[in-house]
Amino acid sequence: MTKIVVLDGFQEFAQMLSGLLMEDGNEVLTELIPVDFERVINFRPDLIVVALYRMNKAYDRPIERAEDDILGYIPLLSLKNYPSTTLIPLLLVGYGLHERDIPPECCHYDLFLSFPKDIRLFPRKVEELSKQVKSRRKISGYLCPHCESRLTYVARKPDDLFCPRCGTSVAFLDEENCIYSPPGFKGPGRACKVSQLLPSRASPSTLPELTTKPGEGSEEEEAP
Repeated sequence: MTKIVVLDGFQEFAQMLSGLLMEDGNEVLTELIPVDFERVINFRPDLIVVALYRMNKAYDRPIERAEDDILGYIPLLSLKNYPSTTLIPLLLVGYGLHERDIPPECCHYDLFLSFPKDIRLFPRKVEELSKQVKSRRKISGYLCPHCESRLTYVARKPDDLFCPRCGTSVAFLDEENCIYSPPGFKGPGRACKVSQLLPSRASPSTLPELTTKPGEGSEEEEAP
């Protein structure tokens, strides 16, 4: 049986995620903020799911400081303090967020899914990630030209880019030009400018605003 931990700041959404996971036969431990990380470690999970929420105060502007504008970001950073979690696959679930809103240096995560848009991908990606060790690929500052997820790399320089969400690969030709191959694409690749892979923070997320109030036990509530 697959063991999965869900770290969440909202009781209602934590129950939704846990319900989806248990329907597929997984054993689930739900931890509301503030997180008891010792309990998480003792559970010996095969996968950790962290829910992230855009604060109401940041809906009409880009994310400025993730610690202040994203609920769940501080527990995500706290995972770095527990070395035993470094081999456990990490799935981020964003509500009202795009992956470009998440600083690439925040932590070594494996995949970001945006809800509700990616809800159909959730069961399959959970199954895939829970069967592998944590990816050694690093998160880059570039976005996939096919689905806009973060591209990953393994070399010292991010020139062998790959999207863990859709499978698109990107190769740099020089400092300004690159080619990419979407999943299932047959041919030499499509031309693209490197500048097109950079996240634009000029406009905020266009996803609908989250109106659900924090669940009982949450300490990272939205300030008035």
